[in-house]
Amino acid sequence: MKILESKYVKAAEEFAVKSGMNWLRLMENAGSAVANIIRKKFDLSGKKITVVCGKGNNGGDGYVVARKLLENNAKVQIISVGPDPSTPNAAEMRSRCEMIGIKTFCFESTPELAQSIIIESDIIVDAIFGIGFSGQVDQPYLSVIEQINLSPAAVISIDIPSGCVCDGTQISNICINADITVALSCLKICHCFAPQDEFCGETITVSIGMPDDAVAMQPFVAQIIDTDSLKKLFPKRPEVSHKGTFGTAAVVAGSYSMAGAAAFAAKAAMRSGVGLVKSILINEIYPIVSTLVPDAVFVPISKTDNGTLSYAEITKIKSAISNCSALLIGCGMGQGPDVSKITEDLLCSADVPIVLDADGINSICERIDIIKQTNRGAVLTPHAGEAARILGCSTQYVANNRLSCAKQIAKMSGGVIVLKGANTLIALPDGNVFMSLCKNSGLSKAGSGDVLSGIIVSLLAQGMTPESAAIYGVTIHSLAGEKAAKSISKTYMNATDIINSLSPVFCDFESQE
Repeated sequence: MKILESKYVKAAEEFAVKSGMNWLRLMENAGSAVANIIRKKFDLSGKKITVVCGKGNNGGDGYVVARKLLENNAKVQIISVGPDPSTPNAAEMRSRCEMIGIKTFCFESTPELAQSIIIESDIIVDAIFGIGFSGQVDQPYLSVIEQINLSPAAVISIDIPSGCVCDGTQISNICINADITVALSCLKICHCFAPQDEFCGETITVSIGMPDDAVAMQPFVAQIIDTDSLKKLFPKRPEVSHKGTFGTAAVVAGSYSMAGAAAFAAKAAMRSGVGLVKSILINEIYPIVSTLVPDAVFVPISKTDNGTLSYAEITKIKSAISNCSALLIGCGMGQGPDVSKITEDLLCSADVPIVLDADGINSICERIDIIKQTNRGAVLTPHAGEAARILGCSTQYVANNRLSCAKQIAKMSGGVIVLKGANTLIALPDGNVFMSLCKNSGLSKAGSGDVLSGIIVSLLAQGMTPESAAIYGVTIHSLAGEKAAKSISKTYMNATDIINSLSPVFCDFESQE
C-alpha cells in the first residue's frame, strides 16, 4: 500500500475516468464503501445518524452515505454547511437524497436546530472538507466542527478529518477529532504522520473501484510494509544445517552503567535465528550479561576510567569480529573519545554489514558521512533525539518532519535509516521510504531499541541485505510488541517481554506456505 500526495490521488482518479469510470460512479462507490465500514462497526438499527456535508465532492460522498445507511433502519439526517453543492456530482447526490425523503437542514439557516441534532446524534459522518482543503477553517465551518467535537457521538470522517491538510504535517486552527477515518483508495500523508494522524482515530483504507494501475502508477511518498507478503517471503531454514549455516553476529555493546543494553541486544539476536552471538563487552559486566545470555560467546575487554570500552583493545576487538557475518555497534556503549575511536575504526575496517545504534550513532553524529566508507553497508537506528543531533536541529522539528528528516539522513550517510517511533520509517539512500503502521506505547520502554537492533543484526548475519533486514526487523519487533501488549498490557510489558514474544511471531512466519 502506498501513501500519496493529494495531486497524485487526483491524477489516479482522472486516470480511472479515462479508463472507463465516470465521476458519479466513483462518488457512488466511495459513499458505498464508507457506509459498509459503518455497518460493520456499528449496530445501526434505531440509531440517530447525522451526515454533515460540505459543498464539494467530499459532501457528495456524504450524501451517498446518508442514502445507503437509510436502508439499515436508522434515523438519517443531513446537515449542509456553506453554499449549495459546488459540483454537479455532489448536487446530483443531494437530489437523490431529497427524492427518498432524507431531511437536510442548513446549518446557517437553523444553527440552533442543527447544533441540537449534532449533540443528540449517535453517529456523525464528517463529509465537510476533502483532500483539497488548506489554510484555516473559517465560519460557518468552524462552529460546525466545534459542535461535532463536543458531541458524544462516534465520528467517522470520509477520506480525511475535516480541518486536516492532506499533504501537511501541521494542523489548522481546528480539526475534526475522528474515531474512524475511512481513507479512499490509498493512504495520505495526514493519515500517517504526526500530529495530524492523531485526529484520524482508526484509519481504514477502502477501494472505490478504480483500476489497480490508477494508484500503482503514481509517485508515492512512502510505501506501507506489507506484513502478509513478508511472511510469505521469509527465508526458510534448511533442516540440514549447523550453527555456521546461520551466521555469527558480533555485538559490541554495553558499559559499566548499561549492562542491560548489551544483554538485550545479544539475547534478541540469539532469539532471532542467528547461529552464534559473540558479545564484546567490558570485563566488569561480563558476569551479569553471561548469566542473562548463557548461549552467547563472550570477549571481555578492559575499560576506560569512565566505564566504556577501551580503544587500547581495538586489535582484540577486530580479531573477535574477524570471522563474524554482521556487526552491531552502540547499544549502551556510553560516550567518550574511546567509544568514538572504536566506532569509527570498526565502521571503516569491518568487512561485514553493520547496525549502528544509540551511542554508536551519537559518537559519529557530526560526521555521519563516514557511513559511506563501510564495506558492506549499514543500518542506522536513531530515535528522534539522535536524528536531531545528526541534523543539528531540535527533536520537535524531527517529530514534525519525520519523513524529510529520515530521507535526509539516508542521503547524507548512504545507509539504511530506521527512524524509530510510532509508524517507524525505513529510509533508503535512493529516496524510497517504507513505513510500519505500528503504534504501541508499550514499545516506549528502556531496552526496546536494543532488542530491535539485536533482531536486525541477527537477520543481517543470516544473509539478508541491509534493506531487507531493516524492514523485517522493524516488522518482527512490532509484531512481538503487539503480542506482548495483548497478553500482558502496554503498561506492564518491557524489553524482556518483547524478546519472549518473538516466539509466536517466528512460529507464524515459519508456518507460511
